[in-house]
Amino acid sequence: MNNSSPANTVFRSAKSRSQGRLGWCILFRHPLYRDMRNRSVRVRKGLSTRDESEADMLVSQMNRLLQDESYWTKSSRERASQEFDPRVVAIFYDFGEATAANSRNEQPGKVIPLRF
Repeated sequence: MNNSSPANTVFRSAKSRSQGRLGWCILFRHPLYRDMRNRSVRVRKGLSTRDESEADMLVSQMNRLLQDESYWTKSSRERASQEFDPRVVAIFYDFGEATAANSRNEQPGKVIPLRF
């Protein structure tokens, strides 16, 4: 995968299972978000399933979404929600909102307590 420019990059997803975990995750580089080195941001999200064939179906749907740039706008969410599983839609479209909200709330030196 070439990370120099979104236009030159082939975006693909894959499934993964962390060591000791039963549920599946999806991994992909998000075509709309870049890191400080101008590389596509890597996303890892739970698929809320332990079923491998269901995880394969969700990865296949994400790959279809990633390969069609017409889905890469916020206004395309409605169309995507009619064609893809709600988990795929949420993972793709909610990623930027969560990232932006986190970056707005971060303050240098501020400690955020973790709750278990």
